[in-house]
Amino acid sequence: MKDFKKILLCFVIGIVLIGCSGVSDVKENHVEKFKIYLDINFNGNIIFDKYNVDLYLDGDKIAELEHGIDYIDAVNLEKGKHVLKFVSEEDEEVSSSESFTIKKNSNFQCTIETHKDSIDITDINFIESLKGIELEMPDVTNELLTEANSILKDSGLENYSSKAQEGSIWEQ
Repeated sequence: MKDFKKILLCFVIGIVLIGCSGVSDVKENHVEKFKIYLDINFNGNIIFDKYNVDLYLDGDKIAELEHGIDYIDAVNLEKGKHVLKFVSEEDEEVSSSESFTIKKNSNFQCTIETHKDSIDITDINFIESLKGIELEMPDVTNELLTEANSILKDSGLENYSSKAQEGSIWEQ
């Protein structure tokens, strides 16, 4: 009977040790991420220097920008400094970059223009809050899609999508 108790005691101690082996005093590092909206207006050229541009974020390619087509996307980024880089698809030597620092959900806007040996980044606007900014949205309810697009464009809104959702009355 004593042997049985010793075996049982060893078994219980072994179970306890195995169960506790996964416990750690080290806390996981939680990295806070913020949503950043990228709003890039790509001013296209009519004849010369028409090339597509690769978009890099912190060294990783995130998109191919078709010449003259605006780009909108949302990415999640950690707090801190980040770099957007625009690189010619035809010549990697032709590039331009812009740094920005993330503190909270934000909107990064800019305009790019391509030239023979450069990519210009202008009209840079980094918006962290809409507080204090007046925004009036035109009512396009009950308008045809073409008319709604015209109203939105005339009101100064840019880079919006007019693609109808599947199953909507605007789907053609």
